[in-house]
Amino acid sequence: MKKLALLAALSMSLSLPAASAFAQPTGNLQVRATVGSGCQFRTGGDEVMIDFGLIPEVISETTEASPAPGSGISFICSAGLAYHIGLDGGLNPVSPLTRRLVSPAGDEIRYVLKAPGLIGWGNEEGVNTYDGVGDGQPVELLPIASLKVSPVPYAPGDYADTVKISIFY
Repeated sequence: MKKLALLAALSMSLSLPAASAFAQPTGNLQVRATVGSGCQFRTGGDEVMIDFGLIPEVISETTEASPAPGSGISFICSAGLAYHIGLDGGLNPVSPLTRRLVSPAGDEIRYVLKAPGLIGWGNEEGVNTYDGVGDGQPVELLPIASLKVSPVPYAPGDYADTVKISIFY
């Protein structure tokens, strides 16, 4: 009987598959790249804040504000690619270049946006956009918001506007 049990145990051990014969879990690693010309905003480069802070009720001289360096419009374009950075009229446009900050009560403060070399920054490609040619390196633009002199007092409150940034190429 001992012989039979030993023989049965031996035949069972011989019939089990080796560990390497079991199926091994596998997966895929995808590696991709896109080659082409274009422009794209850098991380956070399309979310820019300009804050005038506390301003007087009567503006007796032109008041300007811009974002801090490192928090401006940041983008990158392929080398040799002509681009145009445009700013739309915002939520409260007056004209292609004049916008309005509006309070919840409906009061308004008119302002313009500028960039180096532009009197007013708009969205008309090649006319009032910021134009350049890409070199494959990051670019940061610091728009300047300007409040004009106003002898009429502004109502106290918080005023805001949102302007869409576009890259044309």
